[in-house]
Amino acid sequence: MSHVDCGAEFQQLLCQDDQLILIKSGFFEVWMTRMARMFDTSHMTLLFTDGSIVPRTELEVVFSVRNHSSALPTFV
Repeated sequence: MSHVDCGAEFQQLLCQDDQLILIKSGFFEVWMTRMARMFDTSHMTLLFTDGSIVPRTELEVVFSVRNHSSALPTFV
């Protein structure tokens, strides 16, 4: 049995409120794992699935440098 199967089986044992908490708490980690593949450190850009490219300078407008540096250490 795979880890995904075990996780899905475990999730079915939880009440709906606990399932939502589990989904919400794990979203950021899953998102960061997915986004990590989209960073181009040589050009300091982020590539989105629609093909748009966002340079680091635009990301710094959205995120403070302190938060940006702690969340994305290889991108700094």
